[in-house]
Amino acid sequence: MDLIGKIDLRTMKRKPSKRKAVREDRAVSLSRREAQVVELMGKGLSRAEISDRLGVSRKCVSVFIERARAKFRLKTSLQLRHLAFRMAMFGDKRTR
Repeated sequence: MDLIGKIDLRTMKRKPSKRKAVREDRAVSLSRREAQVVELMGKGLSRAEISDRLGVSRKCVSVFIERARAKFRLKTSLQLRHLAFRMAMFGDKRTR
């Protein structure tokens, strides 16, 4: 869970963050392969399964994941998997 601000446990009030909040509606342009990999991640496939499905090496899949993660400004590939799952679940086609 990524909180924009920190929580003061003594008062349970959120302190404003020093970093700027990232807008959810910003446009992200992924390559065709990156979009395919993100779509397959959203369907729950592992990196090995994605590489077999697309006919590329696991290293290539890892590179596509890292590029897509960077474009969405996410810190981990797990965050990208959660985003991909939400987009698959709700039919969001912003990655195309």
